[in-house]
Amino acid sequence: MTAFRLLWKYLSPITQGALGLFLLLYWVTSPVPSRNELVEIDGRLASYTVEADRSTFAFMSKRHNYVLFNLENHDGRFWSEYLGANAATIFSQKGIPVRLYVSPHPRTHSINGDGVKTYGLYVDGSEIVSPENAIGVDSMIVRWVSPVLGTLILWLAWRSWKKVAREPAR
Repeated sequence: MTAFRLLWKYLSPITQGALGLFLLLYWVTSPVPSRNELVEIDGRLASYTVEADRSTFAFMSKRHNYVLFNLENHDGRFWSEYLGANAATIFSQKGIPVRLYVSPHPRTHSINGDGVKTYGLYVDGSEIVSPENAIGVDSMIVRWVSPVLGTLILWLAWRSWKKVAREPAR
């Protein structure tokens, strides 16, 4: 048996188990805020930038660029996953009114150091995403996708390990 095959045989179930446990841990530790918890922020657009993701796990993310924007008279920057290639159209000029909703106790890390996730975004009176829709998407990922996928991966790891344990030593 080659070294690669031997490594794959024993390391695969361990890696699958770790990934499954990580997804279940994410499910347990990542509650989604309720609509009543969100804080409304109104302001005027000061500026926006499109930046590459500089987080530690950027290589694992489908999103490689974030649109981060500042509001006049508000500290920090904000981001929304619903802004993308059309950011230049949405943020067509400085000073347009922006209303957004954020969690008072963010449960996710800041993007590129200070970017706070928004759960609802209205620009110049037009709805980009409602707080209810943004919460619904996050809720589905955290409450359904993560535990189901984590449990499935753990089951596959268990089956792989049973198969390894049944094989006679060589």
